[in-house]
Amino acid sequence: MNETIVTWCSVVALGLALFALPAVADAQEDFPKTIPQDNGFDQHTEITARLPGATSMRPPVDRLDEVDAFAHQGALFGTAHVPQKGSVIYSNHLFYGHNLRYVPRERFMLSGLVVLSPRNLGLSASADSDFFAGLTGKIALYKSHDLDVSIQTGGLFRSGRYPIDTREVGGRLAALIDYKVSDVVMLYGGLEGYLPFWAGIDEVDISQCATRDDFFDEDCIQAAPRSVTMPAGGRFLIGYIGAALYAGAGLNFKMEAYTSASGGSILGLEGPAYNTDDIETQVMRIEGGNGVMIGPTSGAPFGANVGVGWSRKGFGAQLAVIWVPKLREMVDQRSNPFLPNIFPMSTIGYKF
Repeated sequence: MNETIVTWCSVVALGLALFALPAVADAQEDFPKTIPQDNGFDQHTEITARLPGATSMRPPVDRLDEVDAFAHQGALFGTAHVPQKGSVIYSNHLFYGHNLRYVPRERFMLSGLVVLSPRNLGLSASADSDFFAGLTGKIALYKSHDLDVSIQTGGLFRSGRYPIDTREVGGRLAALIDYKVSDVVMLYGGLEGYLPFWAGIDEVDISQCATRDDFFDEDCIQAAPRSVTMPAGGRFLIGYIGAALYAGAGLNFKMEAYTSASGGSILGLEGPAYNTDDIETQVMRIEGGNGVMIGPTSGAPFGANVGVGWSRKGFGAQLAVIWVPKLREMVDQRSNPFLPNIFPMSTIGYKF
């Protein structure tokens, strides 16, 4: 009797279990499936993959447009960097030079430069400069995670600041390279050449001066302009290497070393820098009368620049020091020939 009851109970329990199996299966299908998270790896057009839990902040050398308003510029010379498409950058150099840059397309930047000295504006100042106007284009030929290579080409016009002076029109071509050696350090370098196509020279005409009083009055002294096509002087090739350190908090430090070879002149900058060039000396330089010059100026085969900058939300400020050894003819027996001439270069601007 007891065995019969146990047998029937087992049969009933088995039937109930078989009846409940479809319901349990349906209930299991309602539970969410657990799959590995992909952290959005398939939702971005550019590489953003990272290990789970790692920081999402890219290093400074990969965010140059954010951490440096003047990433296209070193302490003084250019870098290979081309800002992101649509960028508009205004910068002011030493309050004389005005530079406007625009990036209409990826990997291509246009730059316009105008240098207006106090004399150009009808003012008087202890420091002065020639008038410059130029237009250049920079093209990024190659871009990778660590290496950028660009070329830059354009034209430049220079006009002397005195009633009797010189003028020139020329073309420039540069090859630029950037290499990111770590998350915060970038090395850069360049080789830039300039070729004057035309030069205008004012020769002094004193044919109208008849007496000594006329010379003192100076009204009889006139300019007799003439033109020179493809002058031998004024051609130059500048090579430089530099390093940029991005220290955080918007700060950066840049340093450069450079040298050059020129046909007697580098855009007439010898005069403004050392105040030694009269019109006759300028004419000699333009016509190539003093041969090839090695270094940024005669007797100084190399130079160096050091700068510190700060950027925040598009605004940028940078102060650089240009170091050039003294001219040989400016050094006497008691002077140290490596005692440098130091010139400041300030840059302020905004990146829109």
